[in-house]
Amino acid sequence: MNVELVYVYSDRSLAERFLESYGARPAGLEHSLTVVLNKPLEGLAFPNFYGLKLLEHDNSGYDIGAFQLAARESSADLCLFLGSHVYFHRPYWLRRMAAIAELAPDNLYGAFATSLVRPHIRTSAFWCSPKLFSEIYPEPVRYRGSGGDRYEFEHGERSLTTRWLSSGRQALLVTWDQVYQPDTWLDLRELQWWPPSQKNLLLRDKQIDMYRDCSRCPAQDVHHRRCQLSVSHQGKHYAGAFF
Repeated sequence: MNVELVYVYSDRSLAERFLESYGARPAGLEHSLTVVLNKPLEGLAFPNFYGLKLLEHDNSGYDIGAFQLAARESSADLCLFLGSHVYFHRPYWLRRMAAIAELAPDNLYGAFATSLVRPHIRTSAFWCSPKLFSEIYPEPVRYRGSGGDRYEFEHGERSLTTRWLSSGRQALLVTWDQVYQPDTWLDLRELQWWPPSQKNLLLRDKQIDMYRDCSRCPAQDVHHRRCQLSVSHQGKHYAGAFF
């Protein structure tokens, strides 16, 4: 299987963290590396390894627009699309991802997922066939800012996840030891809230780190249902993106 890693560059400090974790925690599988430049590199030099390819992008649609560009340019069988806030905390992450994808190459896979709004793979870290990605979501995502067609792509009524499922294929959350169907995503928030469980996540990003640094709100409603928000050290609710 020809595997390509796509990383979106938007901030030097985030890219430095990504590179440090990338070098310290081996992927465990041969692959190529594509970096999509949503802004100039600001003096940062990406090591010229893994067949490094740089793509310039106008930042339209932020990371999602960058992913779409990379998918159109890709000849790989499988692409792992990573936003700028993602980094690695355990080695051999790509080996695990590819092993699952080889069983069903036409599925959509994600390192984070949620049922907030509606079930969807979080688009900070997902992998799939780049060809299918372009076919299933051909409309260009261009909005620069929160909301708009970026949110529609991730969790709208016709999101990437919804379209993938509607095509008769599957969308799956993958951890180090489990693969989860969408109907179980609502019950998996402990993976975020409880730091010892977070080790089972394949990757980390800013949302996962935020939950690590906060605690679960203890409040319950009259039906004894637990509050679904996190509480910061200052006692304020943090909704985040729930995976």
